[in-house]
Amino acid sequence: MNLNPQWNLPQNPSILPSPNYMNMPEVVDPLPIIMPPGDDTPETLESPIYTPGFLRTQIGKLMRVEFLVGDNLNDRVGRLIQVGASYILLQLVESGNTIMCDLYSIKFVTIANMPDPIVL
Repeated sequence: MNLNPQWNLPQNPSILPSPNYMNMPEVVDPLPIIMPPGDDTPETLESPIYTPGFLRTQIGKLMRVEFLVGDNLNDRVGRLIQVGASYILLQLVESGNTIMCDLYSIKFVTIANMPDPIVL
């Protein structure tokens, strides 16, 4: 299968699994971050100078996330739906399934700069 190197998606749109990113539901309200009673939200989750804090500003956006696993880079493409202290949740383009990803193995995040799809 010939893959588009930018997003690692098949070039022939007729073989893309459904739902694709155009049919994915919008993220309206992210899942709440559960903290122990009496604790404030850690600065790493609020401040954009930390990776989780920055990624929280990107919730709802389509992105490609590359992970270093051993000596290999693996990527996943999906819509960011939640960011925790040590994980992110992506709704995958390929299947629509949600995957939890280890924050500490992330090496690169490419955020799509795409306008909202036009609905006819």
